[in-house]
Amino acid sequence: MKIKNFLKKTGCVLAGVLGLLALLSGCSGKPAPDLRISEAMNSNHSVLADGQGAYHDWIELYNPGKQTVSLAGYTLSDSDKKPRRWRFPDGAQIRAGERLVVFCSGAVRAARPGELHTSFKLASGGETVTLCDRAGHTVSSIQIPELPDDCSCGFDDTDPDTLVYYTRPTPGKANSTPSVASPDQLICRSISVYINEYTSSNQFGFYDRDGDCPAWAELFNYGDQPANLGGLYLSDDAGNPDKWKFPDVTVPPGGYLLVLLSGKDREYDGGELHAGFKLSGEEKELVLSAPGGHRIDAVKLRPTEDNVSVGREKGNPDHWVYYARPTPGKENSTASYETLEAGTALSVRQVWINEVLSVSSRKRDVCVQKHDWVELYNGSDRAVDLTGFYLSDSAENPRRYRFPRCVLGPGKYLVLEAGGEEPTKEAPYQLPFRISNTGETLYLLRGDGTLCDRFQTGRQQNGISSGRGKGPDAGRVFFSRPTKGARNAEAFAGYTAIPVFSCENIYAGKGDRITLTVPDGSVIHYTTDGGEPTRSSPVYRKPIPLKKDVTIRAAAFSEGRICGGTATHTYLVDEPHEIAVICLSTDRENLFGEQKGIYADGPGKAPEFPHLGANYWKEWERPVHFEFYENDGSPGVSFDAGVMIFGQYSRAVPQKSLAIHLREAYGISRVRYPFFKDNPVTEYRDLLLRSSGQDWNLSKLRDGLMHTIVKNQMDLDLMDYRPAALYINGAYWGLYNLRDKINESYLETHHGMDPEQVDIIKGNSILQAGDLKAYWELFAYLRSHDLSVQKNYDHVCSLVDVDEVMNFWIAETFFANTDTGNIKYCRERTPDGKWRLAFFDLDWGLFPTTYSWDMIREALEPAGHGVGNMFYTDLLRGLMQNPGFRQKFIRTYACHLTTTFAPERTKRILTELADEIRSEIPRQYARWGAPSAAGWEWQIDFLEKALKERVDFSIRDLRNNFHLSRAEMNRLLSQK
Repeated sequence: MKIKNFLKKTGCVLAGVLGLLALLSGCSGKPAPDLRISEAMNSNHSVLADGQGAYHDWIELYNPGKQTVSLAGYTLSDSDKKPRRWRFPDGAQIRAGERLVVFCSGAVRAARPGELHTSFKLASGGETVTLCDRAGHTVSSIQIPELPDDCSCGFDDTDPDTLVYYTRPTPGKANSTPSVASPDQLICRSISVYINEYTSSNQFGFYDRDGDCPAWAELFNYGDQPANLGGLYLSDDAGNPDKWKFPDVTVPPGGYLLVLLSGKDREYDGGELHAGFKLSGEEKELVLSAPGGHRIDAVKLRPTEDNVSVGREKGNPDHWVYYARPTPGKENSTASYETLEAGTALSVRQVWINEVLSVSSRKRDVCVQKHDWVELYNGSDRAVDLTGFYLSDSAENPRRYRFPRCVLGPGKYLVLEAGGEEPTKEAPYQLPFRISNTGETLYLLRGDGTLCDRFQTGRQQNGISSGRGKGPDAGRVFFSRPTKGARNAEAFAGYTAIPVFSCENIYAGKGDRITLTVPDGSVIHYTTDGGEPTRSSPVYRKPIPLKKDVTIRAAAFSEGRICGGTATHTYLVDEPHEIAVICLSTDRENLFGEQKGIYADGPGKAPEFPHLGANYWKEWERPVHFEFYENDGSPGVSFDAGVMIFGQYSRAVPQKSLAIHLREAYGISRVRYPFFKDNPVTEYRDLLLRSSGQDWNLSKLRDGLMHTIVKNQMDLDLMDYRPAALYINGAYWGLYNLRDKINESYLETHHGMDPEQVDIIKGNSILQAGDLKAYWELFAYLRSHDLSVQKNYDHVCSLVDVDEVMNFWIAETFFANTDTGNIKYCRERTPDGKWRLAFFDLDWGLFPTTYSWDMIREALEPAGHGVGNMFYTDLLRGLMQNPGFRQKFIRTYACHLTTTFAPERTKRILTELADEIRSEIPRQYARWGAPSAAGWEWQIDFLEKALKERVDFSIRDLRNNFHLSRAEMNRLLSQK
């Protein structure tokens, strides 16, 4: 293992040496193109926006040559340890004489075609960025120092060897603006001021000392130091940024400065500040800049009406909204709305949205689904008739819910349940939408469509509501104790920040120290036993030394704010794993407590196997934090979820399988991550951590192997597979198989089905989703109709995906799975929805005592298939009545025997999967006592033997069950 790790670590060095030898030997291929990094910016605030209007750092490439250069395979990196950190996509190119801008957003996303985003960001403190070609050779590099906001560094086109610095960057254009030789000559002081609010039509709202109502702009100092604006410029003309110069005026931290855009430009005496230009409403932009044209902030001006302002939204300064009640020189704390057309009706409200709960309630140890709700309050001194009013969560569809006859008395509350169901006569105050816990904007409209109120709920954690503090114009606050239909409780301004760990990789050295950071004013409490930290947990005061494998969980607490959440990170100090690592953490009682621990025996355990009545047989779900790390230890994804014990009789074995469920009550209802190689589906609501079921102490890969063999070879609903080492609360828990979970969300992500409109039946009649009506109708038809009659067969084909059913039984019988009761019938309840069979749980496949069985005969047994012949064979037997289906089944089976199940192919797949987990088997054995290294190797050898012999057994079974001569069978096996 040490040699293997050494080769991994030195791979880049060896590649570089080999490349150098190739150059020296004259085998370097085509000469490298004349391509270089020409400009870069690591603090972009207003110079260049991406397709979504966001400002990211960027790198500019320049091709001064005479030919187009394909960038496919080229890489950019800001780390000498990871020279291939980000790879240009296929199709990326740069034409002769052109420049290409690459955003360093860390998002790897594109808002419009051709836009490029790297997987890393640029450090504002400075770093070196390198461009490498396909062979890993450095083509160009640039050393970026710490730069002031909106300044860049680059190479003058006339002198490509000398790094210079620009106050006026030119992304995508020639570097021709004036430059300086040192970053010290740029504006080096930090200007933490931006334009916060403005109006171009102040007719009766704010008067200056002359009795005039000029337009105005408000500036805000968002920093923690005073900001002196002397010498800076304000302009309404981007082409003339030096239009008006600020006098010597200082804005305190968190302070506001009002600039009257009156054109009076009188000398500043410490009172009113008048600019030398006016706003007419025709201007396009308002620009705050420093000498030399360096932009500090720029705002695209929107049209306004009399006494309506435009400003940054409180708590979300990147979002601009309209204010019916402007607040010149003060915080933007009044109610806001998205569009000018909504009018100024917000200034005369009587009824407003007072409190909202947007997450299903969850107790500490169990998830309890409840309706979200919206509370209205009549703050006037008279009754308000709400009949015909509207409430919606969509500006595009503001009439989603129409109030029935309703009069709300003065000082009274009205609660509407947001369960996503249409209102009924019995439940008239039921909203046809739910409210996202990540934040929603709610709109209350009068019957004529004018806006009565608008409220942005903000992010809500479990059991936290949001609402208004005191009156309709108060800013949004949060409540740790929701008060449905009653006076709002103690309010909190927001959340504390979530602590940040100093090391992101899961692997660390023994003795390393982990630092936790949060903004000033918060106290960090942490745990190392997997439990969630509280105010009574140890206080973080100094870096935490790593002495052993450990899970650290940390949360910040401060007065006036709600705990923003728990940061969780597991660190391993022993020998690294060669596979992915998954870490679960939760309060120990949730898993191992005698009364409520889902992994525990509990008081009701029966003495005989499978110990029915034990806690692990109960359908209990407990909260857990899930961490996923890639094979190299780099962090993949981390989230809160629910965990349950999973499986049937495998629940009673020591190493139990676990199901992971994402729900809004835990924070998110789905995760997007490419867990599985070559799988286009990257969105999951549920995952499985299988111990390998009844195979847990044998090969640890039986089921995953069979799914991998048929993956991309057959149209089947199967469970993808990836091995992973599992840790629980920092303790090694063994080798597990990360798998898909076949349920409603699987059908949604893999087939685009509506998860609320599906039927899923397990076994014969265990209902898992939908209802049994269509299922029983299908089997009633199969039992009463002869499918050799083509009309009858065609009818079944309209109800069943017969080709998929064919593939299912070919795979099940080839692998000699004797536990065929593991079958799921799935369909979407639409006119053209067809039944499909889900392929899962083949732990009893290719078993030493049964792998030679004739499973085709078993699948066609009239008495039934599976354990005890309990499960219906009507579908396959009925289809076999049709000559066309029968012949296609035989031909397809024979074709798979020479392709999908060809021994050389299955041996290659088995070898790859076995090699992947071989190094993990000793750890698994040390933890659970099974399988031993020798026993596991025997299992792998047996599987290779069984897969090879199954081809001959299947040929035998096809001939016997379908009465085929040897010559007929040989013709089938030779088909193309």
